[in-house]
Amino acid sequence: ALASFPGGSKDLIEALLSSARRSGVQIQLSTEVTRIERKADSWAVSFVERGSGSGGTWNAKRVLSALPLPVALDLLPAELTRDITHRKIRYLDATVVRVLCRRSVSPFYFTALPGVETPFVALVEGSQLRPHPKGLSVLYLARYGTHGSLEDGASSEEEALGFLRSLPKPMVDGDILRLDTQT
Repeated sequence: ALASFPGGSKDLIEALLSSARRSGVQIQLSTEVTRIERKADSWAVSFVERGSGSGGTWNAKRVLSALPLPVALDLLPAELTRDITHRKIRYLDATVVRVLCRRSVSPFYFTALPGVETPFVALVEGSQLRPHPKGLSVLYLARYGTHGSLEDGASSEEEALGFLRSLPKPMVDGDILRLDTQT
């Protein structure tokens, strides 16, 4: 079963951003956070804007991070990370298999894969958002697991090939030009 959001995931993201902004959430794009420090009753978030290189500091009551835990820990002062690392907080790792192929498998940008016999949770058709210059399709198969639970890249690529070959209109060797794994 293949599914997508009506209007695509762009509509969902825009609705979430709009709702967050109405609630007073400040969202800054194209900005790299370089440090997060705890102040008396707030957080100081140091940043650099990509492109211009200018930077500064925001003060916030709360900070929400979707970064992998090891990356987030590098932004925090050592006195805060000691407590976190001693608690052995579990977090999700993500593995993405990128597939360059001769044809698309879905007319949608994002396809959730509920109830499908695969370890992957989503299929993203990158070429539906930004067409490939040579007319090829770029697929991204995403999977999540607790830290250390995901298998190596070679195994993920083998599972991706198995999944693509099991589709109602299966991918064959001539359809698939390249696979690589990003974690």
